Amino acid sequence: MDFRKWVAEQDASDRKKRRKVQAGYQKYFAGYTTYRVKRKNGRGSKVIRIYTDPFMEHELSDEDWKRQKLSFGILGFAAIAAYLFAALRDLPSNQWVGVSIFGSIGLAGMVFFGFYLVYYLIAPRKMTHWTQNRSHRFLMIFSLVTGLDLALTAILNLVFLLFLTSSRRGAELLNVLAYFVSAALLLWIWKRETDTTYGETENDTEIPDYEEMIL
Repeated sequence: MDFRKWVAEQDASDRKKRRKVQAGYQKYFAGYTTYRVKRKNGRGSKVIRIYTDPFMEHELSDEDWKRQKLSFGILGFAAIAAYLFAALRDLPSNQWVGVSIFGSIGLAGMVFFGFYLVYYLIAPRKMTHWTQNRSHRFLMIFSLVTGLDLALTAILNLVFLLFLTSSRRGAELLNVLAYFVSAALLLWIWKRETDTTYGETENDTEIPDYEEMIL
């Protein structure tokens, strides 16, 4: 193996990783203003960042905003419960390759959906660019992708019920319904959040006079 070529490849990989870290860092602090404050001992300064851009906010009344969060929380956790009910049952369909593959993909999707659902629920009314992007965009992505995956899982489970088994048909039908219910709830959340608009609201954060401040 050419050692110089390997070193060059490692350097290129390291530069790519550093660019990704810098890009993520810049996205996280989008809308922040950076201030340098002198230290009391005169040795250097400290960086302080304050969000100064307009906040992003749901274009909903306070009551509608609270109701939407409550409905997302209830229906989102109901979707997770329905999925787990179906996926964890000891049924032949869950061992069949079609259902098991897409059901496993659904598990990964549910993990991310659950994470961003909680992130959405705890996000404040007035959000920074980073918070609004993560709570809105990623909730939509994982509710849509996971919902479509579970709808396909339900269809495959139905195919198994109709053509590949003659036992425990009632239990299998219950599984089909549970997958469909989970998918429907996720897709409802996706549609509702897709229809939700966001607008800018004034940022009235008071900015101290950092020219005179010493830490």
